[in-house]
Amino acid sequence: GALVFRPARPGQVVPLRGALVIRGGPGWFTPKRQGIANWNQINPDLVANERVVPPAMCERVAGLFDAPRPLYDVEHAMHNTDVQLTRSAVLILLHQGRLVSDDLMHRPLAGTTVFHFGATRP
Repeated sequence: GALVFRPARPGQVVPLRGALVIRGGPGWFTPKRQGIANWNQINPDLVANERVVPPAMCERVAGLFDAPRPLYDVEHAMHNTDVQLTRSAVLILLHQGRLVSDDLMHRPLAGTTVFHFGATRP
């Protein structure tokens, strides 16, 4: 049956009408484990570096994606820039949905991870 949420303090909870609640057991998580592990690695980078990567740098990095590219190639192309900041710029663009990577659901994040345009083209 449907999972019903009954808050301890109903007056403090904003109801989300039409919200879909999915109940997942261990089998549901199995094919998603690598993606979850990658985002567990990506999120601290975003929190630590998003405020220090200038928007202009993100735009320069976005301009490199004339075709799908592995992270290593982007880092190499930005050779005059700190590698960590370049990687952070790629991850910021990923977080914004401007870049996507099918690799992140199947393999650990690495220099060989391929990124390409997302729904919103850079």
